[in-house]
Amino acid sequence: MKRVLYTCFFIFIAVVTSLVYRYVHEDLILINNGDTSFHHDDYPKAAHYYSLAIQKGARSDYAFSQLEDAFLLAAQSDKIMTLYLSLTKEFPHDTPLLHQVGKFYVKRDLFENAKEVYKKILTIHPDDAFARLWLARILTWSGDFNEALYNYNMMLHP
Repeated sequence: MKRVLYTCFFIFIAVVTSLVYRYVHEDLILINNGDTSFHHDDYPKAAHYYSLAIQKGARSDYAFSQLEDAFLLAAQSDKIMTLYLSLTKEFPHDTPLLHQVGKFYVKRDLFENAKEVYKKILTIHPDDAFARLWLARILTWSGDFNEALYNYNMMLHP
């Protein structure tokens, strides 16, 4: 009888532990599912998992990078912008998300959009050196050298 009781107890513990892990680390499980789909060349499914993971809170460079790659390989690059716009409306002060959107704009040579994103980051966090550096670079590429020098100077001497 004790053996059956111990067996039931350990099965119960295993089930509860598994459920708690799934609840607490849902974003990591979604990223893992996205990686599996990505490696099996199922890019639309991978993009779906990555976007769910990002919506659940996994806002790492890796998740964003994989999401962009999956959408591009699935020939759905327009969905990246749609997702980023909806996320920035839902989380307007999420600076890691805004940094990712800014990098996305820069990669696609949409410098005016990127400039606005980095200015928004600097209104939230004026000491963000990464945002100030990218804003200065964009201003340099746009030919606004005085403003670029001001931002480089602000970055070096806050």
